Amino acid sequence: MKGRTLNLQLPRGWYEVESDRTRSFRRHGQKCGILHLTLLPSLEIELTDGEQVLGYLKEMVAGLNAPLGSLISSGHEECAEGIMAFALYKHLQQGQHEFWLIPAEAVVFAEWQMGALATAGLERSEAQQMLRTMRFEDFDSDEADG
Repeated sequence: MKGRTLNLQLPRGWYEVESDRTRSFRRHGQKCGILHLTLLPSLEIELTDGEQVLGYLKEMVAGLNAPLGSLISSGHEECAEGIMAFALYKHLQQGQHEFWLIPAEAVVFAEWQMGALATAGLERSEAQQMLRTMRFEDFDSDEADG
């Protein structure tokens, strides 16, 4: 039986952690942040440019009703699965929180919450690179069973 899966290339030092609601990843080390990745159903509307994807991401983030602080940067870029939008927020008590949205065959919604300030920049950069290069790929479940 054929299926599709999301293939992520984890940077050196990253590993997947158990999570009830999402696929979650972090770097080895004390006080590292965490990246949550959620797959949502494909959109009923087609988003054809980066500004549309960014607008949709900002709507999704606003719908979270979470205290995120101030938006300090946002944008969009091409990635392996199309267009990826991102938005970085900074909260005085909670630190940095970044979101990404990739409307592909399934919508990829990712969120990262910083841990230690000393590793935040590297973590954000590596998380963005993981998302930039991730792909949906075919797999054969009979091979996995056999």
